[in-house]
Amino acid sequence: MEKKEYENDLDQHKFKYNKMVVVNIIQLIVIVVLTGAILFFAMNQKTILKSPFPTNKDEIVSGGFEDIEKLNQFAYYISSLTQNITYANANEQLLHILPLVESNNFDMVKKNLQLEARYIIRNKITQIFYVSSVDINQKTKTITIKGIRERRVNGQTLKSNNNGYETVTLRIDYMVKYGTYFRIKNLGVEKKKWKKQY
Repeated sequence: MEKKEYENDLDQHKFKYNKMVVVNIIQLIVIVVLTGAILFFAMNQKTILKSPFPTNKDEIVSGGFEDIEKLNQFAYYISSLTQNITYANANEQLLHILPLVESNNFDMVKKNLQLEARYIIRNKITQIFYVSSVDINQKTKTITIKGIRERRVNGQTLKSNNNGYETVTLRIDYMVKYGTYFRIKNLGVEKKKWKKQY
């Protein structure tokens, strides 16, 4: 009897062992499949570039490069907000840029925009910017906008050397954050100093 009981116990243990082996093999297969799926989706993820305009569709980006047309829209949008400005709307217009600014540089960019707004308001300046070229470098993530700007005070054009226009270069360092949002890392304007002549 003891031998039969021993064989029964042995058979039960073999059955349980075989069951556990099958369950472990199934778990291993599931883990391998899920790991493969995660790696596949991580390697083939797409970036969505949110448009600055609420009526436009978002753009799916692949290969790490954004659509040139969308970047052109951002360039014109940002140059319009920062350069086509009057003393009546300077604060409101420059505040529209702040949601696009990356958080690490937010305070610096906000301070520079506020200084520009105060200068425009204090001197009652109205300025118009004419874009002549937009250069986009997707490797360094920079947009360079060149153009000429006319500034007026009380209807009179600010002039230097009998020229009412100044050459302006607006440089935008950007990034695509979290794979979906266009963010401004830095925003700078290079221009010549002009003296008032009436």
